[in-house]
Amino acid sequence: MKTASVVVVHTQYPMLRTLKSLLEPDFDVVAMVDNAISLMDAVESLCPDLAVVDLSVRSRGESKLISHLVDRYPELRVIVLGDECDETIVIEVLSWGSSRYVIK
Repeated sequence: MKTASVVVVHTQYPMLRTLKSLLEPDFDVVAMVDNAISLMDAVESLCPDLAVVDLSVRSRGESKLISHLVDRYPELRVIVLGDECDETIVIEVLSWGSSRYVIK
């Protein structure tokens, strides 16, 4: 069985390393990036199965970024990480097309 490939995006390098170490037993982390432009480049060139995107990545506006990823790459699953546990935030993030919202 093929291991799912993952691109991880977070603005803080220590968190990128932590996420990679948590994911690697079960997933193939193919890229770790710290901004939206690098995320788009990585998804375009690597065609991952999953993108784990921190809500703090704001250079394109998080709703536009997630919506753009989902529209352009419909086979890509997007999981959004955030600090907020407010139901309104969760509903909003899911409305952008993300597959899940995970509280860090």
